[in-house]
Amino acid sequence: MDDIELKIYGETYRIRGALDPAYVEQLAARVDQRMRTLADQTGTSDVRSLAVLAALNLADELQQAKQETPPEPEAEPAPPSENLPRELAQRLAACNRQIEAALAESGDGSSKQSAKFA
Repeated sequence: MDDIELKIYGETYRIRGALDPAYVEQLAARVDQRMRTLADQTGTSDVRSLAVLAALNLADELQQAKQETPPEPEAEPAPPSENLPRELAQRLAACNRQIEAALAESGDGSSKQSAKFA
């Protein structure tokens, strides 16, 4: 398992997991950008509120992608490329658990967070 240090909206998070570090960094960049966009749109700077809004935005994006994906045929299993929404949902759920764990630890006032990334 690799340790990855990520910076999202000014907060540093140390993540450990089996996913490709470059992929996790791309996810972090996407979350950071979404939080910054929402901060500009809403005028809020509360990190927790922005994180929840970003999570809701990304969940909505995922749900819309799921609805646009045609149903898998029952007779034969779908190739891995057609399982992307399910895989994405699993990865987003794992990310969400790590964010929640990191936010739960943030009560100490430190800007350094640590969580295990599944």
